[in-house]
Amino acid sequence: MSDEIDDDTLIFFNYRADRIRQIVCIFAKLKDNSGNIPPIMEEVRVPENISITSMSKYKPDWDSIPVIFPPQHMGNVLAEWLSKQNIPQSHIAETVFDFIPVD
Repeated sequence: MSDEIDDDTLIFFNYRADRIRQIVCIFAKLKDNSGNIPPIMEEVRVPENISITSMSKYKPDWDSIPVIFPPQHMGNVLAEWLSKQNIPQSHIAETVFDFIPVD
């Protein structure tokens, strides 16, 4: 890896937080919840002086990373409104098992 990647900018725009947290941890040189540095950081050269911005706040305690769209309260969404009207609903979601969870 050459030094040409130092002093650059990264903008993360993945909406889902599960995988992006792992990537941001490495580039931002953040420690995990146990206070440990991710093992991959010992194996690869992480660029220096990188400006990181993310589309969303992927973790509540990542105050050092600017976000493009700060968290918003979603009040009276369709499911809530339907519930207040006593209209029956069915909620279905996909489950993904092939990811590595990060706290």
